[in-house]
Amino acid sequence: MVAQHELIAENKQLDINISYMQAKLARIIEKKTVGNEDRSTLIENLSLFRREVVAEPCACTIEPSVLFVVQGTKQLLVGEQNFTYDTQHFLLNSLDMPASSQVVDASVDTPCLGPG
Repeated sequence: MVAQHELIAENKQLDINISYMQAKLARIIEKKTVGNEDRSTLIENLSLFRREVVAEPCACTIEPSVLFVVQGTKQLLVGEQNFTYDTQHFLLNSLDMPASSQVVDASVDTPCLGPG
């Protein structure tokens, strides 16, 4: 039987590993993007985004996907509902649906970064 203190230690190590991977991905995306842009990749349907300013909601269609950021915070507005995602939270969507996307935490020094 695994002791509770061992589980806590494993969870702390997992948090450290996730933070390390997010920081590494953020550095890679920062190097591959400039300003406020989306950058395509060699992988089909995978792009990288960078936003340096907080923005008003922008209408979009969300396809089935996993939405996450490696730095900053975004918000997805679906009807009257608000879904915020950041380095600690992600969204899982299983339907095509109209929405609005908004960057709510970004700056030139700490841009919002992630896959798009």
